Amino acid sequence: MSKQLSLQKTLTTAGTAYALGTLTPNESILVKALPTNTGIVYVGNDGDDSISSTTGFPLSAGELLVIDAGYLGNIYATSTVNGDKVAVLVGSA
Repeated sequence: MSKQLSLQKTLTTAGTAYALGTLTPNESILVKALPTNTGIVYVGNDGDDSISSTTGFPLSAGELLVIDAGYLGNIYATSTVNGDKVAVLVGSA
């Protein structure tokens, strides 16, 4: 059984892309927009190691996305509101 790791990432400045971490998980990554968010969070990678409202997968407050990715640093998030957050749960490498 693998060790689980969870974290929360604050999207300090709306419109700025933030990498979700530096781990290489061996399991799916769960990304959830916190239920207290007031804006929309966009998650993904636009191919240029960034993300925006026109290239990301939108998550409203409380919504969840499951991603199979080789490296958490390749997944980015941005928000329409300063200070919104995402919670991330991954299997450890």
